[in-house]
Amino acid sequence: MVAIGLAIALYFVRRHQPPRAAQLLPPSNGAFYVDVELLRKAGVFDRNHPVQRDPDFEQFVRETGFDFERDLDDAAFALHNPANFSRGDDYPRFSEVFIGRLDPKRCGDYLRKLSSGTEQYLGETIYVIPHEGRTVRAVVLDERTAAASNTETPDAMHAMIDEWHGAHRPSTLLDAYYRQIPIGSIAWFVGQVAPPLPQTGAGLVTPSWLRDIAAGSTVVASLRFVTQLELRVTAYTPSEADANRIAQSTNSWLAVFRALQQNFQTSGTDPDVKAAFDSIRVDQQPGKVLLSADVPVGALKKIAAEPPAMNAPEQPKAAPPAKKK
Repeated sequence: MVAIGLAIALYFVRRHQPPRAAQLLPPSNGAFYVDVELLRKAGVFDRNHPVQRDPDFEQFVRETGFDFERDLDDAAFALHNPANFSRGDDYPRFSEVFIGRLDPKRCGDYLRKLSSGTEQYLGETIYVIPHEGRTVRAVVLDERTAAASNTETPDAMHAMIDEWHGAHRPSTLLDAYYRQIPIGSIAWFVGQVAPPLPQTGAGLVTPSWLRDIAAGSTVVASLRFVTQLELRVTAYTPSEADANRIAQSTNSWLAVFRALQQNFQTSGTDPDVKAAFDSIRVDQQPGKVLLSADVPVGALKKIAAEPPAMNAPEQPKAAPPAKKK
């Protein structure tokens, strides 16, 4: 009985705590998590057709021995506003935590080849990698955990290493809203969205479409599979006026989406796809707006069964033979 009681207590403690990968994320205005292990057990990565990999990714797998579909269990991402957004930099910044099975030496050797140098912090080696005019910092913490960040300063990376070494800090965003995520979700997002322009305040300023729809709210989104794939997106608002504005914006976007959907032939002939589109609905409740959709198993199987279209590049047409004079 004692063991059962402890198991129940442990369950409820973990129920109200984010997964370890999300706990390691640095302070940010948004957090996204994917339970890759659960997706793998559900057969999401089982295919009947070969998958062509990007050459750079193929080289990564070959040199590190780490294949995301096979070895990754959890992935968590923090979303940061660009530091120079007011001066036209709208490229989002991310911090990432990956938990799975990896070889620290092989991963370290691979990162060292890409890096322009290294930094030391609390005994951990941070690889500094130039990428598309920005700086990516990466660290391999042990045979289960790696982290990366492309923020302008090393603060986000240092915060993740601090957390890894036990310097726990509360996450206001997740502490307040993680309990709203349905149990068993395979992926979820929690984010504070910046107020409508020209107002100023804390929150994500990118992507722009999120601010257009849900400005000034805190968004909690989740994907869960029970007997079908359940999408739930809730915008928690500071006032009823904000709820009205977000509901109107969401319905406007949904109207455009439905108009576009009618142009696809499959929407009218495939019952599973049609059921998924028809299930999308928007409900306004006190202090929040809820968007929900349910995707039937049949639609998911069709998506998984069809290989992505890989069109071969067009060959140059041969010149017509010259006419004899």
